[in-house]
Amino acid sequence: MHQRLRFTQLSQALLTEIRRRQRNGEISVAALAAETCLSQPHITNILAGRRNLTIQTADAILLGLGLATEDLLRIALDNQPPPPPQPPPRPRGPARFR
Repeated sequence: MHQRLRFTQLSQALLTEIRRRQRNGEISVAALAAETCLSQPHITNILAGRRNLTIQTADAILLGLGLATEDLLRIALDNQPPPPPQPPPRPRGPARFR
């Protein structure tokens, strides 16, 4: 069974990946800005939630991080909570036929 992802979940996965790389010292806002041709304040505002992540900006960031869309999908799916358990199937027919 495949899981459905919304664009907002993919956006959050990308922001989470940027923050993870920042924490690990793999990239700084300045380095990301240089790789993406976006301004440092713009990236900072996106990370702080003051600006929305557009598709064009997401594409530039993916390129700057060396990620493909498939990588982002994998990251988003890995961060998904497991689906809730399904209730057991209900018995069919009258009890006398079980």
